[in-house]
Amino acid sequence: MAPLKTGGDQTGMPLNRDTLLSLQCAKVFNDNEKHITSLDFDWGGELCITASEDDTMHVYDCQRGVETRLVRSAKYGCHLARFTHKSSTIIYASTKQDHAIRYMSLHDNKFLKYFRGHEDRVVSLEMSPQNDNFLSGSMDGTVRVWDLGATHCQGRLSIPDNHRPSVAWDQSGQVFAVAYSNIVKLYGINSFDKGPFETFKIPKHPGDMPLITAISFSNDGNRILVSTAGQEHYVLNAFKGFLTHKLVGHFNENQEELVAGFTPDSRFVLCGSQTGGIHFWDLGQSPTDGQNESAPPEHRDLTVKSMSECGGHEDTTRAVGFNPKYAMMVTADSSLVCFFFVALDWFHDNDLDSP
Repeated sequence: MAPLKTGGDQTGMPLNRDTLLSLQCAKVFNDNEKHITSLDFDWGGELCITASEDDTMHVYDCQRGVETRLVRSAKYGCHLARFTHKSSTIIYASTKQDHAIRYMSLHDNKFLKYFRGHEDRVVSLEMSPQNDNFLSGSMDGTVRVWDLGATHCQGRLSIPDNHRPSVAWDQSGQVFAVAYSNIVKLYGINSFDKGPFETFKIPKHPGDMPLITAISFSNDGNRILVSTAGQEHYVLNAFKGFLTHKLVGHFNENQEELVAGFTPDSRFVLCGSQTGGIHFWDLGQSPTDGQNESAPPEHRDLTVKSMSECGGHEDTTRAVGFNPKYAMMVTADSSLVCFFFVALDWFHDNDLDSP
């Protein structure tokens, strides 16, 4: 499996249109009976974990392309499984009995701690990229800040009108975002009790805004991606908050809770669709090029259509993700996990040795 060219490493494979278009399905797993709702990679890109509505979580070795562990959570259900900074431990949201977040050791399948406080379903859960803090957003209209070392939450934010919140960290771990309705708010981790230091509005009437399903920062910190349950996603400038891209081209008439994501180089966005196809958008060709970014959004054409569609699924692909370290993508629908790798022809065409 080829490493990616990221940061200061100039020896890996670059991500561009050619490499993305050469992705081919290399491995398929039929390990689930119901929809896979989330997936996550460990920090080194060696492992991938999925969570499903059938109350199971599966851990896969990305290098060898094999399942390494099955975790059953029939009593509590499972959603939003996330690796901590140790690949041997995870946190995940309960979907049954209570709304606790569970901290588990994968070594022996034992719970290390329970984080209680939410009064409704947890719909957003993210580990800090720098330490043991994590964020959770719930249908109870609150966002909570936690620490793996403490049972009680370290802070709480209330969302107006009990809107569904989505949360995300920037790469510094010093800033986090909360999105709901058509609003994105930025907070400092050391001063969130004083309120947001920035508030951005997506230029769309709240009544016409699709449900926000997720939010994420690009690795370079310059962009914020807002995923929705509609047929469009939004990319904002992370510093000034203006809309830079409106991503369209994927089919989602049933308003499935799709989650889009950045590739590690921050240039591309990928997302599933109701029909099972995986779509890519190239942010390198900005629709704002040659336009006046200070002009009102309605005076600028910010629409970007997906550049390609990758097949492999017959059902809705809610969960997709690009490995943070290697040239591979993982996608999942109701019963399949597909591992996509760059085709060997790419190496031959570029006079490189295949991995």
